[in-house]
Amino acid sequence: MGDDNLDKEAGAPVWTCLACYSCHESCEQRVHTAGIIRHIRQRVFEEGGAPEVVRRTAELFARTGMAFPVTGLTRKMRAEMGLGDVPTTAADPKAMEEVEELLRRLGYAVPGGPEAAGKGGE
Repeated sequence: MGDDNLDKEAGAPVWTCLACYSCHESCEQRVHTAGIIRHIRQRVFEEGGAPEVVRRTAELFARTGMAFPVTGLTRKMRAEMGLGDVPTTAADPKAMEEVEELLRRLGYAVPGGPEAAGKGGE
């Protein structure tokens, strides 16, 4: 990582933030702490320092448009609640085009795209 030791100073603890914004809302100095944490997370992620679970979740989102895998257990629980199958983003080509466009605009590699070895910690 860079000379600022971002990985040692903020690499691990930054991933425990819940992004609930309570720190931002309660700060008397009006410091946008949540924004700072998002920025640090982004830098750590780009430099390959994100935890494996974060990288896998990002890759799954890029591939499927969902942040969690649809498993047999998911389907079973939905059936028990009287719900149909999970309406996945990947099943909707237009929705996946939107996910890919968002990722492109944010500078992330799109699965199978020419920049697939770019940002994202591969």
